[in-house]
Amino acid sequence: MSHHQDFNDSHLLQVIEDIYAYGFDHQNWDKPLEGLCRLLRAKSGGLFFLDHKKRIFRALGVYNISEEYIEKYKQLGALDATATVMIPLPEGAARAAIDHNVSRTEHVDFYDKILLKANLGYIAALNICNHENYFVGIGIHRGMESEQFSKDEVKVLERLYSHFRRVFETADILERLKQKEAILVHLLSKVPLGIVLVDAFLKVHYQNDLAYSLMKHDLGLSISKNNSLLGADTESLKRLKSLVIQAAEDDGKDVSVHHSPILFPSLNEHPLSVTIAPSPVESSLYSPDLVPLYISHPLVASFVSVEMLQAIYPLTKAEAEIVILLLGGSTLNDITSVRGSSKQTVRSQLKSIFSKLNVSSQQELIRYLITGSLNLVG
Repeated sequence: MSHHQDFNDSHLLQVIEDIYAYGFDHQNWDKPLEGLCRLLRAKSGGLFFLDHKKRIFRALGVYNISEEYIEKYKQLGALDATATVMIPLPEGAARAAIDHNVSRTEHVDFYDKILLKANLGYIAALNICNHENYFVGIGIHRGMESEQFSKDEVKVLERLYSHFRRVFETADILERLKQKEAILVHLLSKVPLGIVLVDAFLKVHYQNDLAYSLMKHDLGLSISKNNSLLGADTESLKRLKSLVIQAAEDDGKDVSVHHSPILFPSLNEHPLSVTIAPSPVESSLYSPDLVPLYISHPLVASFVSVEMLQAIYPLTKAEAEIVILLLGGSTLNDITSVRGSSKQTVRSQLKSIFSKLNVSSQQELIRYLITGSLNLVG
């Protein structure tokens, strides 16, 4: 009996549309799988990843499969006879791979621990990626009370292969780019300079932790509510904008743009320094229209971060911030001004710092930190 009428072109096109609309995010294969299962009268289905060498078995997307089954599959994936049937076949191959009447005798553990428990009687499968180290495929399921998938239904799976494969590979590339970007952002957060990415309108598209801290304390440069750079000194801001436009237009090739920093006067006697950083010749991680800026201030030590200090010494975040200011040459008055704290509070925090680091004065503290373990990260 043919069920061709059940998967007319409009239903098939909807599944294809869902593959492209949802599949580019590896966490969102559920919607295309739902459409596929409805199209082929399957009660459930999944996109499965298997790495037999590393013993990793997981579902990348599911339709109508319980969390309990997904967790169980992570432990029992090695028993999956669907993969045993499909792995010898080429990519793009589709089969009515599992019949519970056959598996009852030929794949006993698979039958007892997976098919019987989840009422999976028939499985049609499609190979998407069949690499030496791992296997990715789709399995759609019917219950034991149902019937095997027909040849026409299996052909529908084959027709969908190129779409699943194309989107799956693109999603993989996007995932790797996201991972690279996440690593870059993590590394930039630890760079001992404030780093900001701005466009020609001085709108901020990225700032690392140190840049955020510097501008939060309004040391000559800050960020407006609409996320643009603001400077108390309008002439310095105009010059910065002019150089940013120049740098954006010549893709960072004019090295003269990067020679001298622009100084932004602040409320204390120390100006904030902003230097336009040379852009890499090629960068896939941010738009070529964005210009990197390096920001520094003498009140902030540029070779150590709060996170680094806390990793090495038993300091609170506030104490670590005070240590950084001390390393940058700040006085007690500077620290109270920058932090907006009373002298008594800062003195109390200094006392705690001295106790934790077993020193008795600011000079001894600075000498200890500079000549001690922080040299390892310099």
